[in-house]
Amino acid sequence: MGLHSGSGGLYRREAAPARPWRVANNLPPGWEGRGGGWSTKSSLAHAFRPPPVYPLVLHIVVPMPFSSRRDAGVVLPCAGSGTRVGSDRPKQFLDLRAKPVFHWALSAFLEHERVAAVVLVVSPGGIEPQERALAQSGFAFHLASGHLRLAVGGAERWESVRNGVVALPAHCRLVAIHDVARPFVTSSDIDEVLAAAEFDGAATLALPCPDTVKWAATLPEAGSTTAPLVETTLDRRRVWLTQTPQAFRREVLVGCYEQLPARQDLSPTDEASLAEAFGHKVRLVKGAQRLHKITTADDLDWARWTAEKMSA
Repeated sequence: MGLHSGSGGLYRREAAPARPWRVANNLPPGWEGRGGGWSTKSSLAHAFRPPPVYPLVLHIVVPMPFSSRRDAGVVLPCAGSGTRVGSDRPKQFLDLRAKPVFHWALSAFLEHERVAAVVLVVSPGGIEPQERALAQSGFAFHLASGHLRLAVGGAERWESVRNGVVALPAHCRLVAIHDVARPFVTSSDIDEVLAAAEFDGAATLALPCPDTVKWAATLPEAGSTTAPLVETTLDRRRVWLTQTPQAFRREVLVGCYEQLPARQDLSPTDEASLAEAFGHKVRLVKGAQRLHKITTADDLDWARWTAEKMSA
């Protein structure tokens, strides 16, 4: 309240009456209209405005077809005689914790998610007996489905492996070869060598050599007891001890086999050296001591001790 001047002189203006309904009704700001009144038109439109509508976006994950993930084939040479172990049976058929040595590697590859097929290469005349033995040992489903196949070996190791590669399904774009006398291969070993082969075309597991390496001046002669002389000492930092599995793009391996008959000077002892001979670069992937190969009776004792320790 205060005094104001106008054309009629001074007059008193009373203060506007309080509007308790603003508080009592707890109306939100903006409901007051001009001139001291209030309007609900714009306020109700604001208060009851529908929520915004956003477009519905569906993220559909389509799983990769099962067969397209299984793009690797495996060849397991199992036709060797293994005489150095000093047994009446080939080393791959000797018992290792209640099952044959070769079953260990065979199971590891059959269980791997990327392996489409495993070819076990056996001696001539050994397919039917081996099929029966495998079926009785729990591999009947793998045989019936084609996940496990058998092929006949050749006169040389490379011929056996080549026969195994031919028996693989056509969609196997990567091929791994493994010595069944290295029983303790793991899924991680398989993953790493396949990945390296996919990128580089050829790869092998191997271990850096921990020992000083001497290069002999002469090759050992059969039956000779004379020890050779040293020609030189190699730089062990560049020496790696080859293991398996070894893996390749299929076209790399097939191309090597196609050219091999024209190279009578070659007698490859593994597929990595075969690839090297035809100009392919082979990637070295660090392996493990447990991939040691059973060759002698001492090796077999070590493998049995290791199997017991792993199962404990």
